[in-house]
Amino acid sequence: MRVVGLEGWELLSCECSHPLSAAGLAARGPSDELVLLVANLTSARLGLELTGAPAAGRVRRLSEDTAHSAMFEPERFRVAEAQSEPIGELALAPYETVRIDMQA
Repeated sequence: MRVVGLEGWELLSCECSHPLSAAGLAARGPSDELVLLVANLTSARLGLELTGAPAAGRVRRLSEDTAHSAMFEPERFRVAEAQSEPIGELALAPYETVRIDMQA
C-alpha cells in the first residue's frame, strides 16, 4: 500500500469496532511522529472514541466544507495550518476524512 507523504513509514495496528461505519490507518514516521487517517463511511454524523492515541493532535479535515478547496487548490489545502484538537472523542461529518498528526 502506498499513501502519499507516508512512504517508508511503519504501519501500525488500527482496529475499528464498527468497520462498516468507520475505517482507519495508523503510521509511525522515522522521527517517532504518528499519523492517523480516519474516515466516516456513512451518510450520518459519527462520534468516535480513539483509544491508544495521545490526547491531542493537529487535525486536517476533508469534508463537504473543505472539498472545494482540496479539489481546486490542493497545494493550498495541504499547506494550510491543521487545527490542534483534543482527539479522545472525535466527531466526523457524513463521509468526512481526517488526518491527525501527533507526537508519540
